[in-house]
Amino acid sequence: MSGFQIRIDFATKHRYDTYMGGNLELMFGLDLSENELSGEIPVELGGLQVLQSLNLSHNNLSGVIPESFSVLKNVESLDLSFNRLQGRIPQELTELSSLAVFNVSYNNLSGVIPQGKQFNTFDTQSYLGNHLLCGKPTNRSCNGNNTGFQESDNEVKDDESRIDMVSLYWSLGAAYVTVLVGIFASLSFGYIFCCVNSIVIIVFYYSGFAPGIRNTVKVLCCSKYLDLAWLSYMAGLMTQRVIAAAGRVLRAIVQAEIRILNLSGIGFSQFNGFFDDVEGYKSLRKLRNLEILDLSSNQFNNRDNLLLDELKNLTNLELLDLSGNGYNGSMPEFTHLRKLKALDLSFNDFSELQELKNLTNLELLDLSGNGYNGSMPEFTHLRKLKALDLSFNAFSELQELKNLTNLEVLGLAWNYFWEPIPIEVQVPIEVICELKNLRELDLQGNNFVDNNFEGLFSLKPLANLTKLKVFKLSSTSDMVEVESESTWQPKFQLRVAELPFCSLEKIPNFFVSQKKLRVVDLSSNRLSGDIPTWLLENNPELKVLLLKNNSFTIFPISTIVHKLQVLDFSANDISGVLPDNIGHVLPNLAHMNGTDNREQSSHRSYSKLDTGLISSDYVTAIKQSLRSITGPIPVTLLENAKILDLRNNKLCGSIPEFVNTGDMRIFLLRGNSLTGSIPVKLCDLSSIGLLDLSDNKLNGIIPSCLYNLSFGRREEERMSGSGGYGF
Repeated sequence: MSGFQIRIDFATKHRYDTYMGGNLELMFGLDLSENELSGEIPVELGGLQVLQSLNLSHNNLSGVIPESFSVLKNVESLDLSFNRLQGRIPQELTELSSLAVFNVSYNNLSGVIPQGKQFNTFDTQSYLGNHLLCGKPTNRSCNGNNTGFQESDNEVKDDESRIDMVSLYWSLGAAYVTVLVGIFASLSFGYIFCCVNSIVIIVFYYSGFAPGIRNTVKVLCCSKYLDLAWLSYMAGLMTQRVIAAAGRVLRAIVQAEIRILNLSGIGFSQFNGFFDDVEGYKSLRKLRNLEILDLSSNQFNNRDNLLLDELKNLTNLELLDLSGNGYNGSMPEFTHLRKLKALDLSFNDFSELQELKNLTNLELLDLSGNGYNGSMPEFTHLRKLKALDLSFNAFSELQELKNLTNLEVLGLAWNYFWEPIPIEVQVPIEVICELKNLRELDLQGNNFVDNNFEGLFSLKPLANLTKLKVFKLSSTSDMVEVESESTWQPKFQLRVAELPFCSLEKIPNFFVSQKKLRVVDLSSNRLSGDIPTWLLENNPELKVLLLKNNSFTIFPISTIVHKLQVLDFSANDISGVLPDNIGHVLPNLAHMNGTDNREQSSHRSYSKLDTGLISSDYVTAIKQSLRSITGPIPVTLLENAKILDLRNNKLCGSIPEFVNTGDMRIFLLRGNSLTGSIPVKLCDLSSIGLLDLSDNKLNGIIPSCLYNLSFGRREEERMSGSGGYGF
């Protein structure tokens, strides 16, 4: 078990089932929907014989439905919709006597729909979008060889009427107008760009495309909005009729007062179908009032340069997103887009930067991930720029930054990333120090080897950046060591301080003056001695403390109760007894990792934790293993833990009595030296999903009441008894 796990709920037969992790053969709910999975469905899934719910919908799966699914005797819900599955529906599936929910809609299935038993209860909604399926419950009659069908006139007319309903729903859009309050569009670094127009969203819903489209419509500000990005969920599944219908919508409103258009993630192969056959991309010119255009993640790869040429006519654009499209060569000409406030060109492959000096209203510019090599473009005239991301490039100098006095967010991470041989990156510290409004500064992953950065690197020049809240620094070179002994006093109060791979032998002194830290990462340095619990005492709002891959030897525990949610002190040299009061002092821990201690190791690869995933519901997960902990199990650990993994340590003594038996989901004690009998109190673990007491020195009889443990079933029954959770 690695990382920290959460409960997963699956809907089957009007109730929720729960899976908490562990052996897949014991799992009774598997949901992999709405990913980008491709290839054939593994026949091995048929081996999960206790599976009750299987959802593979909204992927790019191909091939046939495995006959091995007929072995899933306990399955109650099977959803394979919105894929590219072909062939017949196996007749063997009629033997699934527990099947209550079956959905294979919007695939390329053919042949006769099986009949008998549970299949007699499924209606046409289960088979929509498979025009080669025939037989009941559809109106299509099968021919003699059961491989084709004859579509009735009513079915044809009904299908055509559904396509035409797009225009109808658009014209009746007022019925779906929703007035919402509060909205934002968030781009890189969390910078918020939001317009101030009245917030009215037109949502058109056409059930013939995809049930649940309403759930995929993004909420944005401004008065008129069309989102066709939901079509990306149907990549590879859309027939030409569906594409034509969607295009008809776009062409129908092209002269309207539309302000926002989202065409992200649709893909090049489907993209052209949205535009007029005669005018093509020139029809975009009619969107005279368009303010926000999202064309990201379509992988045009220079196949649609005509589209880029037409963008210059959208003179009212304020936000343009072209990220993730694989464009290369020269950057498009944007000189006419004088109202542009946010421009995202990240993760393309533009080799030449055009002049941006006419974009004087630009507030956000993202050029990250393009592999630029050489001089930086001139930013002198971009006086309103507040957020600039130049990460994952290879700029040789950054002098052009000095005039960006309004800059609040600056990303310079990994600026030799694209070259096989590291390029010397000159980052004059005095240039950055002049940016008095800077709130976020990211210098991670650079190879600082010029006169300013080689050897001892001091943060003192940054002391006067009073607004600095987020600072990230790491180096790929052992030549850089961040100064730690200096007594300078910073004028900033950081919220995030990340300094992994900085060759630190001591925590920098400026940390002592920090009182508002929420995330601290000091991983993969040369720190030793005591775990710095004083950071907790000084920063009551600290949520994440990452100390992995150092040489700490002692874990003193504070007496002050703290809100810390994530603690990682793995790969250090800590041994001995886990502090007995750790559960009282750190009651909100969502993840604690102390594995691989007492094992001297070289610096390992740094894997950054996504702190945005930390739940406010505090699903407590404690992980301590690999021979690091001795002594008895602290009783306080059992008071709040829902997931407790203490495998492969040197714990001794007896298993403590539980205080809060209703919350524990996973309890793993294998591979210790625990003695005594198995407590009868374990029988009260009403929510337990996994229990492992193996490879210890326990004795006595096995309590007979253990056979009554539900291992997830009791939670299922409790949920199914609540009308609020059912479908």
